[in-house]
Order: sequence, then C-alpha cells, then structure tokens
Amino acid sequence: SNKEKIAALETALEAEAKQLAEAEGERVALRQRENRLNDRRDGLNKLLQFTEFESLHFRPVALRIQELQEEQRRLETSSEELRELQARIQSLEGSIEETEKQKARLSEKRGSLRNDLLRYAQQIYELLELLGIEPPAVSRDKAGLPADMEQLKVRFMQVPLPGLEPSDTLRKRLQPDAGTRGAQALELEQRQLRDKIGGSRGELKQCNDQASKLERSISLQMKEFKGRFPEEALEVDADPRSIPEFRNLYARLMEDDIPRHEERFRDLLKQGTIRSILTFKSKLEEYEKDIEDKIGRINSHLREIDYNPGTYIRIAKEEVRSEDILTFKQDLRACLSDVYGDTENIYTEEKFYQVKKLLDRFRGDSEEDSRWTKRVTDVRQWHTFGAEERWRETDEPHEYFSDSSGKSGGQKEKLAYTILASAIAFQFGLEWGRARDRSFRFVVIDEAFGRGSDESTRYGLQLFERLNLQLLIVTPLQKINIIEDYINAVHYVSNPDGRQSLVRNISKAEYLKEKAERFAQQNAGNG
Repeated sequence: SNKEKIAALETALEAEAKQLAEAEGERVALRQRENRLNDRRDGLNKLLQFTEFESLHFRPVALRIQELQEEQRRLETSSEELRELQARIQSLEGSIEETEKQKARLSEKRGSLRNDLLRYAQQIYELLELLGIEPPAVSRDKAGLPADMEQLKVRFMQVPLPGLEPSDTLRKRLQPDAGTRGAQALELEQRQLRDKIGGSRGELKQCNDQASKLERSISLQMKEFKGRFPEEALEVDADPRSIPEFRNLYARLMEDDIPRHEERFRDLLKQGTIRSILTFKSKLEEYEKDIEDKIGRINSHLREIDYNPGTYIRIAKEEVRSEDILTFKQDLRACLSDVYGDTENIYTEEKFYQVKKLLDRFRGDSEEDSRWTKRVTDVRQWHTFGAEERWRETDEPHEYFSDSSGKSGGQKEKLAYTILASAIAFQFGLEWGRARDRSFRFVVIDEAFGRGSDESTRYGLQLFERLNLQLLIVTPLQKINIIEDYINAVHYVSNPDGRQSLVRNISKAEYLKEKAERFAQQNAGNG
C-alpha cells in the first residue's frame, strides 16, 4: 500500500540522511585533519629555516646575551679606567719630573750662594789681615770652612774697625762696588734668599708639599686600581716606588691582554649579540606579517558583505610616522647593517656602540624607557588602521573612515556590526551562506545591542543570520519585536516579588500565539 511505501521511503530517507550526516562528519574531520597537517607543514617549513639548534634554543641565547652584556660592561670599565689611569700617571710623572728639576735648580742655586758667601767671608778675612786686625774665631767643618753662617755674621759684626781711610793696597783688593753699605746689602740679600728658599713659605717647602701631595694622589689611585682589579695588581704595592711595576703591568695589558680581549669581544659580538638581534628583528617581522595575513583574511570576509548597495568595507593600514618608532627601526637596521657581507671588519667598536645604544634603552629603569620599550616592540603600534568603503564594481574608494566622528549613531553601529561580523567569521572560520550544523558557533549579545536604532539592529541580525551563528540575545521587552524574526525561542526572566528571579522558556510559536492573543484582547478592550 501507499502507507507502506511511504514508510519504507521515510526509513530509507532516514538511513540516507544518517549516512549523509556521517559522511559530512567524516568530511569535516578530514578537513580539520587537513588543516592541522597544513599547519604542521607550515610549521616544519618555518623550522627548516633554522639550520642550527641554537637558533631555536632561546635559553642559551638569553644567557649568552647576559654574559655578553656583563663582558661588555667589564671591557668598557677596564678600557676607560686604564686610559684614565695612564693619563693620570703620565700627568703625575710630568709633575714629579718638573718638581725634581726645580728642586735641582734650587739646590744648585743654594750651593752657588753658599760658595759666594764663603768667598765673601774669605775676602773679609784677608781684609782684616791687611788691617792688622785679628779675625774672629768661628767653628769650622772638616774642610776648614765656616760651619755656621749665622755665627760668622755675628762675629764679623762684633769686630772693631778703625776709622781709617783704606790704603792703596786695600783699595786694589776691594771690589769696585764695595763701600760702607756692601755688608748690609749682602746681609739683606742673604736673608731674603734664605726666606725664599728655606722659609716657612719658601720654594723648597712648596716643592716638598707638592711632591707629598703627588705621592698621596698616586698612592690613592694605586689603591683604587688594586681594589677594582685585585688579581692583576696582586704582586704590586700601592706605593709611588712601585711605579715601574705599574708601568710593566700597563705594557702587558696593552700588548697582550687587550688584544686578546678585543678578539674575544669581536667573537661574542658576532656569535651572540648580533645573532640575537637578528632573531629579535625576525620575530618582530614575523608578528607584523601575521597581522597583515589576519587583516587580509578579515578583508576577504568583509568583501562578502554589502555595506551599502554596490559597496563593501575593507580594513586599510598605514605605517605610523611617529619619531620614536621610526628611530627604533633605523637603530635596529643599523645594528644589522653589513652583517651579510664578506668583510671581517664589520664587528668594530662602532658596531658595538650601535648595539649598546639599543640595549641600554631596553634596559633602562625609568618609566619613560619602559613605556618606550612597550611602544616600539608592540608591532600593532607600527601601523594605523582605518576602514575604506569601496565600490564593488570598480573597486575604487568611495569613503574612508579613520574614526567614527561626524557619523550618526546608526552609521557608527552599522560600521561596527560589519567589522564585528567579519571578525567573527574569521575567528570561527566560517563561510558566508554555508550551513555548518555540526559546529559550535555560539555568540552572546548583551542588552547594549538593543540600544541602537532599529535599522542597524536588523542589519546586524541579518549579518549574523548569514553566518549561521547561534545567538543568545539579552534585550529588554521593547526590542523583542525587532529580533523576533531572527530567534527560535524566548527565555523570559522576571522578578515579580523582588526576591527571586524566574525564567520562563517558550518556543517562538508559543510566543507569537500569546502575542496575537494579547493583541486581540487589547483590540477588544479598545473597541
């Protein structure tokens, strides 16, 4: 009979539907597996770009960077301190040499003056003998010379001189400028010279003070050097007499240690820091490329949406022109300039300071440095984003939205719903107009959705319907007439006595039936 045939056909239809559902499930599973395999393939392709395990093993790189930075600080400190110490040593040596020369000149002058005094004293003795006056007795040294000049002066002043005119013989023996004031002038000159050389503020005292000051300064610098570099200065004392040992140490550093450290510095700069900077730059470029790919996929979804008749929306990006980001990119490129060349002279002190400038800014402790680091390393800050409305037929731009200023509330909501729908499609991997009954595409929309205009609300719901999304819309009762064409059930929440909320679940058919009954009752009451 027909009923049996219908039953048989329904049974066959159910079986076919079941098989179709199973096939669809297998197809979806295969597609997911295909996507996973594609992801693995892409990941392996990216992995093949790394020829060494060290390029992937970040921990040794991080430790190496830290070691390099410590080595950098040590080299900087050592190099600068050695130059400063050498300069100060040379300056002190010059001062000591000049002081020794001045001391020798003063000693020579003092000896010359002493000889002059002795010569004058001898002449006085001879004059006294010519006058027939017995010379005064004075103490003498081993050479027979007067031992105490002050005693000699006092004894000579006590000698009684006769009031006679000098004889012709005496006149011949006297110096041409000798007179009654010759002895007084000599005494004054002697006293002035003694004060100038050996007085409390004399040149000899000043030279001794300066020499002592220089010795203390040299000793202090030697102590500082030994404190900072105890291993290198273990066998030398912090004493000016150790200047030759310090000179030998300086020569050894300049001839042996510094060239060895310079070679190690170039190796560390090449193998550690430059490679890490290159990896860092590649990561930033990878993040930038990922953003571009995501925008491209979102734009492919946006192209499927009719924003206005004959137009669609696309996201546009432009590079920012802020000085800090541009300077950061230039500094990053400068660190890696010429690293792919054949020359061996690229890992120089200049390259080191280029890297140091960047790392010091990253390592800065100030709040400004922290904000700068976050800003320039956030690839999202490298571009500004806007929305373009383009004609679908000619793909020419119609309008550009850098922000929503100057737009009505409905226009702002429409633009927001359009981009939101494309982002949801990208997130869930949806295709326009294609049903995916076996996928979970649940979206919750809160009551803010219902605050917009009725037109923009319908526009958004139509977009979500085309994406076959599973919606839960939270809205007040006054908006239910807008969304009732896009729902399957109503969950009515009430709190009649203010103590406990109640939820009533009714189907769309029940809701429409009750709505019609209430409408009929209202019309009857109004009639």
